Amino acid sequence: MALTDPRLDVMQLVFGVAMVGFLAAILRYSINSSTQQDELLRRVELMELVARDGSAVARDDVGHPHEGLPIGAPFPQFELPDLDGQAVTLSGLTQ
Repeated sequence: MALTDPRLDVMQLVFGVAMVGFLAAILRYSINSSTQQDELLRRVELMELVARDGSAVARDDVGHPHEGLPIGAPFPQFELPDLDGQAVTLSGLTQ
């Protein structure tokens, strides 16, 4: 059967191809969603294992996230080691 055959309903063919494409897209989305949910579940299980460990985590000096520097305030000077052990300072980053 060729596409030029008058017995072939082109609209049915187009609709069929569109439905197959739509179902393939739904299947791909479902697989991606399932993979992401599995990854999240593994992360939650890991956090539960760490929490069951019983070790205390000191959080006395942690402030509220909104208690940061006000807009326009100068950033304090700092010096921290980078991944190579070299000292990184604020003035070195802003130059």
